[in-house]
Amino acid sequence: MAFRPSEFLLFSIFFFINIRELVQSPYSLLFMHSYLIS
Repeated sequence: MAFRPSEFLLFSIFFFINIRELVQSPYSLLFMHSYLIS
């Protein structure tokens, strides 16, 4: 799966936020999963 630099940056930001707020925002994980599938 190839990523353009902008997509990789966006992915990194989402991943970082997801790890920090996973307990408080379980929906962020669902959003991330949806983003990866699409």
